[in-house]
Amino acid sequence: MIQITCKGNSAVCTLTDRLTSGMVGVTCEFVFDEAWEGLSKTAVFSAGREQRDVLLTGNACTVPWEVLAHSGYLLSVGVYGTNTDGTLVIPTVYVPCGRID
Repeated sequence: MIQITCKGNSAVCTLTDRLTSGMVGVTCEFVFDEAWEGLSKTAVFSAGREQRDVLLTGNACTVPWEVLAHSGYLLSVGVYGTNTDGTLVIPTVYVPCGRID
């Protein structure tokens, strides 16, 4: 499991497992402060040339298998929040979550 803590536009990886190429079903949990209340949240996973967005319906999601398909890359995660009319309110920095072996 991976855990990302978001305070305003700052994100920190507070927990990560060893990542290996070909992994499927890795969970990523997010902890948000009060700045994120009422926002629609989208996680962005990136490794190498692969990038996938996942709309969060709760505070956790499955890491897309495509970003874990190849070894040698660093998995990075960012999150952005939008309000009800789709306006971007908070984008975080991308946080490194570990090298994919």
